[in-house]
Amino acid sequence: MISQKASFPMHDLAAHLEKRVAFRSMSHNYAPSTLRNLYGLIEYYRNLSLDWWFINLEQGLQLRCGRRELDEEKGHPFLFATFLKRDIVLRRTICNDYLGAPFCPDDQLLGPDTLDGIRRRNQSHTGLPDILLPRTSRPGYLPDAYRK
Repeated sequence: MISQKASFPMHDLAAHLEKRVAFRSMSHNYAPSTLRNLYGLIEYYRNLSLDWWFINLEQGLQLRCGRRELDEEKGHPFLFATFLKRDIVLRRTICNDYLGAPFCPDDQLLGPDTLDGIRRRNQSHTGLPDILLPRTSRPGYLPDAYRK
């Protein structure tokens, strides 16, 4: 009998995230739909030219979204994806430097309707605040683009 996990087609973004051993081992705890929702979220913000990178926290791994050029040690995140045992929680920054950043939910579990809600809220989105502008026009970087 083939498990649901084994029959789930790998998303193109999976290889970029699974290079991080901690993510690869944690991702086995998530339902295929949760991973699909995560990859959709990453693609959406990446298409707005926003970057994604991992950081290690005492309580585990966190994926951040915002601006982080390849030569920068620290980034300017406005969205935080925190990995729980079976869920992913999304949080946003409340710093005034990010006023005008694309909408993202705050303290919300990533679910099947999350990305649709973000898209609806961002329909009138016109541009990124200065802190989130890339140096050159490009799609957002993925976690494996950064040096360890």
